[in-house]
Formats: sequence, C-alpha cells, structure tokens
Amino acid sequence: MGGASPWPVSPVRGRRAFFAFAKPDYAPAYNNLGNALREMGRLDEAETSFKKAIALRSTTLRYFDNLLFVL
Repeated sequence: MGGASPWPVSPVRGRRAFFAFAKPDYAPAYNNLGNALREMGRLDEAETSFKKAIALRSTTLRYFDNLLFVL
C-alpha cells in the first residue's frame, strides 16, 4: 500500500500537537502544533503557534527557524 495518507498530518505530529492543549506552558507542543498547522496550509495559525513557543522558550533556535518557514 502506498500513496498519500488520508490524514492531513501525521498521527505522531498530531498527537504531539495535542499537548499544547493538555500542557499550555509546554513550548515543544506549540512548536509541534505549528508544524502540523503548516503541513495543513494554515500558515497564520502556524505563525501564532511558533510565536507562542518562542515566548515560552526563546532559547530554542529551532522555533525561530520554523517561524521563518511560514512568514
């Protein structure tokens, strides 16, 4: 079986993004949520999620890199 997945994002990324709601002060969850939103083409929402991740942990350069991909 090959081809495109029927899901808009990978199940693993979606599960990780869920933690943004379960743990609102957990910066990696907002980064994962931003990645999931970016994959779905929801760039404005992805930008907001990456900015939240940066606000929570501004020392992680990966969050800034991800933000640049949606600007």
